[in-house]
Amino acid sequence: MLKRMKRKNLRLFYLHQAFFTFTDSIWSITFPLFIYKTFHSISALFVWSFAWNVIFGLLFIPLFNLAMKWKKPKYFMAAGVVFYGVSLALMGKISPQKPWLTIAALLAFALYVSFYWMVRHWFFSVNADHLKIGKQISWLAIISIIVNFIGPIA
Repeated sequence: MLKRMKRKNLRLFYLHQAFFTFTDSIWSITFPLFIYKTFHSISALFVWSFAWNVIFGLLFIPLFNLAMKWKKPKYFMAAGVVFYGVSLALMGKISPQKPWLTIAALLAFALYVSFYWMVRHWFFSVNADHLKIGKQISWLAIISIIVNFIGPIA
């Protein structure tokens, strides 16, 4: 029963990987251009990256420890996905007339990374079959490569 649940979790994880990689490939191409066009400065990209990394650096260990203490990491992953959606929605609303939305999008993005990534890696390690982990990681890589190729074309 437990092994079947782990396989189901991994299949859902692979599906999630496809959707996430698609949005991330589109985002990573368009967002830097958008920030540059909005603020007319390459420095804005560096400030963006620095700021979310500082927030992430302060939050990820306490949030990961909290997720492990409560023994409910899936809720932290779900919160991360929600913050990711919020950050994408806010990024879509940033304009020269509303530059303050950049700060809100930055905070949502930093919260997404803080809530999601550490728990995501833990989730995979717990659900992976340690006798087949190489194959399972290869599937994640194959999904990412195919979607990263298709995403920008779409």
